[in-house]
Amino acid sequence: MTSEPVLHITFGMYCDSPLREALKQAGRRDCVVRLWDDLSLGPIDPPEPTARSTWAREELGLYAHYRHMFAKKNNAWNAALSIPGRRIAWVARSPPS
Repeated sequence: MTSEPVLHITFGMYCDSPLREALKQAGRRDCVVRLWDDLSLGPIDPPEPTARSTWAREELGLYAHYRHMFAKKNNAWNAALSIPGRRIAWVARSPPS
């Protein structure tokens, strides 16, 4: 019996570590993709990082050094959307401590 691959998607800079450890302890080899950007700020259609960063700066006064939150290099959207199989998105009310 072949099971379909499972892709776990986390949101936030550090939220993937506890999940990776839990999967390891459970003996699972599922793939985990970490997305820094949880899409909670700015326009998302189209999902253009520069437009969202500009919106956050203009509307919220977000400092320029926070642009990394929107940078494509910090978001594995292509991996999250291209890997076949079942996807599980992990969300929480607050980040793990």
